[in-house]
Amino acid sequence: MLIYHCELSGGAIKGVLVRQIAITDLWSERELDPGRTGVLSASDSTPPRWFSGGSLKFSADDARLIYRTQWNDVLNIRLADGTITPQTR
Repeated sequence: MLIYHCELSGGAIKGVLVRQIAITDLWSERELDPGRTGVLSASDSTPPRWFSGGSLKFSADDARLIYRTQWNDVLNIRLADGTITPQTR
């Protein structure tokens, strides 16, 4: 996942990369490899869908992207700098 910030440069809108987020930034080792095989793979021939069963939405103030995993963990991604913090329950 890539997080960009828009800047106005010479009258044109330009996207500036804030952070590249890897699946390892979002999932724990247990979630990445539940069978302890050392391999993250799909069970069929379709591409892995890491977001399947989860959800992504913007916060009311559009400052954060809220990712709810299929395990019901909630992570807040601050769009200004890409900081990831778990939501406390």
